[in-house]
Order: sequence, then C-alpha cells, then structure tokens
Amino acid sequence: MIEPEKTQTIILCEGYYDRAFWSGMLEKLGCPEPEKQATSGRLFVRDPSRKLVTGGEFGYFTLSDKFIRIVPVGSKDKLLSQFDDRLDSRKINPVLTHLI
Repeated sequence: MIEPEKTQTIILCEGYYDRAFWSGMLEKLGCPEPEKQATSGRLFVRDPSRKLVTGGEFGYFTLSDKFIRIVPVGSKDKLLSQFDDRLDSRKINPVLTHLI
C-alpha cells in the first residue's frame, strides 16, 4: 500500500493558459506559490516522491500538505489519451489519488 504522504492529485489541462488559470485558482485557495532558488531565480518543485516537477508542469502543496500537479498536455485532442495513460500508470506507480 502506498503511503498517504506520497500521493498526488493531477490536473490535466489543454495548454499553458489553462495551466495559468489552475495555478491562479490554487494560489487563491491558499496553496503557496513555489519558492524560487535565491541564486538562479528558477522555481524548483519536487513531488512527494522527490521527483523534480519539469516539462511545463507546475506543482503545489496544499495547506494540508497534499500535492497537486498541473500538467498541460498541448491540445484538447491529447486530453483523452493522457487521461487514459495516467489511469493505466496507476498499475505500476499507484501514487495518483485524483485525476481532473
């Protein structure tokens, strides 16, 4: 069984504008914005499994320390296949608790 603190919610969205919407929504709901590295000014976020959030994805921790990953898939045509892929990946890596 997977440890509850290692789980995550994934929000799939069409593209970068949708990602910006979800990001703003999460910040408005009290999820703190990821902190920038002082030296480079870049944002570095690690998920509960300590994997770096990259590739245009955003990661947030809620106030109750749950992890939410925002994933832009590139277009609405790719949403359904990405949805299916994420569900199928639960067989190998069961950290996904919610998929939006």
